[in-house]
Amino acid sequence: MTSNVYYHVDDDPGLWKRVTAQEQRVRIRGYNAEAAAAIKACTASGEDYIDTPWGSLDLVSCIMRRLEERLKIPTIYWRLAAEGRILHPGIFTCIHLLFRGRDRVELELVPGNAIEHYLTEHEETASTEKSMPSPESCSTCRHASSIIYRS
Repeated sequence: MTSNVYYHVDDDPGLWKRVTAQEQRVRIRGYNAEAAAAIKACTASGEDYIDTPWGSLDLVSCIMRRLEERLKIPTIYWRLAAEGRILHPGIFTCIHLLFRGRDRVELELVPGNAIEHYLTEHEETASTEKSMPSPESCSTCRHASSIIYRS
């Protein structure tokens, strides 16, 4: 068992985030020049990426909200993507294969007007079942649902 493990409520009631001494980070880079410029504009030293924390009980929308606070651009104008797939905001990170078993994840910020180009460029052919296994296959998700939906 890892020491220093505890649960706290994220900004929204009902969203739980697991925090450990070794925090999990997601690195977001811009997909095109427009997205890269937005990221550079909001970083203090002009880096071409943003690091933000994530927890195994976060939704992708939680990561998007944290990024929205730094970018000052509403999420309706952009999405997060990785490995040729646009990430659905409503999926738990513990379910998505991209996040499972990793402490650092690399994502791309894709402007809304570039989503079609991103998908054709990456030739999205993978099925949804490969990227999102059932919650029954993830012990963390079973544990999360027992905490969140405890009666």
